[in-house]
Amino acid sequence: MKKIATAAVLAAVLAAVAAGGTTHILDVSRTGGTASAEANFLSAASLIEAKAKLGERADELTTLCIHPNVYFYLQQIGALTFSTSALRPLPC
Repeated sequence: MKKIATAAVLAAVLAAVAAGGTTHILDVSRTGGTASAEANFLSAASLIEAKAKLGERADELTTLCIHPNVYFYLQQIGALTFSTSALRPLPC
């Protein structure tokens, strides 16, 4: 995506969040001087919890914006590769 388009998309998303309040936000950041715990990291459970905040429109979520360092960490641990045996074709 070009930088100009990225800036426009980001501005639109932030404006929508600001207009809608904070009901669609899942904040897992740590506060104060507390140490990071499992709840402070992106996981399948936290992503599903965040999607649940969108209600019936949760299935329309197609993009996740994350810091590049988070992306590279997820890539490193293989968390960006989706696979499940539930999607295998049923035997005939």
